[in-house]
Amino acid sequence: MIIDNKFGPIDYFYLDLEDNSTKLVFNVQIDNYPDEGEEYIEIKFKIELFEDEDFFEKIVIKEELIYRTIY
Repeated sequence: MIIDNKFGPIDYFYLDLEDNSTKLVFNVQIDNYPDEGEEYIEIKFKIELFEDEDFFEKIVIKEELIYRTIY
């Protein structure tokens, strides 16, 4: 689903560590254009889902955590 979806592949995940837990938080903002209003969704992932180096490259910049999708 990361690669095959109606919006195209997701190349990067910019994730926030949730209080040094084992979960990563992905915040999504959906713009309902041309209708008014926005929707916000918070998706939580187990950190283990990103540990397979065949599928994700871990990038740390200062205190930011980014995973690049490998496909």
